[in-house]
Amino acid sequence: MDAKTLKQMVAREAIESVMRTDESDLVVGIGTGSTAECFIAELPRLRDRIQTTVSSSERSSELLRQLGFDVQISTMLTELTSMSMAPMRQPKKGF
Repeated sequence: MDAKTLKQMVAREAIESVMRTDESDLVVGIGTGSTAECFIAELPRLRDRIQTTVSSSERSSELLRQLGFDVQISTMLTELTSMSMAPMRQPKKGF
């Protein structure tokens, strides 16, 4: 199995993990790089549960906007964390 296929599998599993919950109005933080791009490609499956995204790079922001997601820049994180949101779960190791 090549690296790209493995990254795509990890991205799909991360999305599936969220889909198995009843969480909604999500604020999704997005990193940078090829693994993040695989995750972004899977995000439309959660579109109806995502309030906004927070992106750490222009490339990730561009991809998110192309898919029609609202994007906040990472400097908005302080403001977003002060909003009234559901408690955030700790990510599983490897995500």
